[in-house]
Amino acid sequence: MKSVITVHTQLDKALLTKAVKEILNANTFVKYAYILGIVLIVFSLILFVYVFQVQSYAPMIGIFCGTFLIFFKNLMAYFSVQKLGAENIAYEAITYNFSGKEIDIKGETFTAQLYWENIRKVTETKEFILIFQNSLAANIVPKASFNNIQLEQFRSLMKLIEVIEFDEYDN
Repeated sequence: MKSVITVHTQLDKALLTKAVKEILNANTFVKYAYILGIVLIVFSLILFVYVFQVQSYAPMIGIFCGTFLIFFKNLMAYFSVQKLGAENIAYEAITYNFSGKEIDIKGETFTAQLYWENIRKVTETKEFILIFQNSLAANIVPKASFNNIQLEQFRSLMKLIEVIEFDEYDN
């Protein structure tokens, strides 16, 4: 594929928050923290009701820790959005040029070039294309920035590039 797919984007705080939550959902540690939180709450409630019979506050520690772990993703998302928003780069108008060799990225205050062999994976979600450079850092491209033809061309490009993992969204 020799053509270049050009996409213009600009995130607002709501889109950035959704995207950060999607990035965190893809992280294995965050998934395990959520599951551990549920297990802690259930186990602590069983201890509280059947073993201690409401005579001890020991299971409350498990309930508190479990609740914290369940809300851990939302806390991480909140603080990440606050940090990214303070830098203002997250809200710039950005142009992405996707080719078979690289991604050229041009913002209002920066330019960057990413080669596909340096990309960990690309994930398509309901609302975003997430281009991961590592497990927690990703370029966020809203799917609304693509027209239908561009989105199909992008999916075809991802299937042609064999060095990356591409997770396509299924309706």
